[in-house]
Amino acid sequence: STDAQLGSVAWTSEFELSDAWSAEIKLNTSVIDHSQTEIQSRSATGRGREGARVAATSPDPARAIEATRRALGPELANRARITVRRPPVVGRPARVTVAVDHVLLAALGGLRIPLESTNEMRVEA
Repeated sequence: STDAQLGSVAWTSEFELSDAWSAEIKLNTSVIDHSQTEIQSRSATGRGREGARVAATSPDPARAIEATRRALGPELANRARITVRRPPVVGRPARVTVAVDHVLLAALGGLRIPLESTNEMRVEA
């Protein structure tokens, strides 16, 4: 989101010193108050989908977690929390959730933003 406020003040005075001379004084000031907030995330949606695909075909949640970690890559996999929910009933949704804390403004102490993505596919066998 972006918020901006603009304010300005101007003052002008003219003086006739003689028929040949005049003076003009101008004072101007402007103030801009601008704040902009952006949250940018690297989505784990496509990567979590790989884990959901494995969860839909395998009853072992460790296999779905490993597939998700491989798809995330080493840097993100080390920070991710992965949960798998797979009911034993064919046709019910198997869900894989990937959660990662993203830190904004790390140099200023950091602002932790939790990001989460859930993917599901129907249990096949």
